[in-house]
Amino acid sequence: MMTNEMKLVAKNVYGEVKYYPDCKNSKLIAEIASTRTLTRFAITRAAMLGFNVTCRIETPDGGSAEFKPDWLQEVSE
Repeated sequence: MMTNEMKLVAKNVYGEVKYYPDCKNSKLIAEIASTRTLTRFAITRAAMLGFNVTCRIETPDGGSAEFKPDWLQEVSE
């Protein structure tokens, strides 16, 4: 059964934030987009389709924190 959750991992790659798929749904969206990472455009469109998008970032102490990007807030409202 498919849920409307879409999880991503945000990584800083040479000063640019890249969003990597971190669940079955986000991997499927990346496969449809024919990319390894998801662009803001693809993530925004997925949110417009009803996906609840959450991102995870790894912290320097080895942990991780979940967040929703500021630029995605306005799509959800």
